Amino acid sequence: MTVQLGERQAGFDTRKLGFPSVDGCMAIVAVLPEGLYGYHSFGGERDTDWPRIIPQFKAFIEGKGGDLAKATRLYGITHVSKRGWSLGVRKERWKEELKAYYDDLGLSCRISGYNLDDGVAGGFHKKDKSAYVEFEKFGSKCDVSVQSWDTVTYTRQKAAQNPWGNAIKSIQGGKLVAVQGDIFDPVTAKALKKISKIALKS
Repeated sequence: MTVQLGERQAGFDTRKLGFPSVDGCMAIVAVLPEGLYGYHSFGGERDTDWPRIIPQFKAFIEGKGGDLAKATRLYGITHVSKRGWSLGVRKERWKEELKAYYDDLGLSCRISGYNLDDGVAGGFHKKDKSAYVEFEKFGSKCDVSVQSWDTVTYTRQKAAQNPWGNAIKSIQGGKLVAVQGDIFDPVTAKALKKISKIALKS
């Protein structure tokens, strides 16, 4: 059962994390020896948002015992054309946002990313649709796979039905709180396409 992170939810799993319906959001994952720490950034693209969000994500990781000095990769997956719409040149802002996470989390690893718009061009993701994004840990890095969200089977539940306990939290109003919003469980994606990430920082 893959841990699924809905909007503004942070989570941990030793092996796999899923991100339902990534559209203008960013799926952010840090790889540490013990597993994957992720955050589904809904909004949060402005540099004025980062001081409210990133310290809480850091607190979540460290609260689980994660040593960020041992991180081996930081990933960011989004539709670049849909994120940061008010911020000028989107491709550069995408990189700046991930660099802010890198700096404020105190990382010294590589940064890799993927523009989901390229999945549309590649023919395996539908134009104008959100995507399901799944990370699977292999050693010091991840395989990342995607599928158009409208072709995924899922059950949407309330936060009270959270099956993962304290493995997931929400970041709301600059605070790390008990999980809020929708829970997606189970999620069944039978047509996942493994993507080729690009290096944003070596």
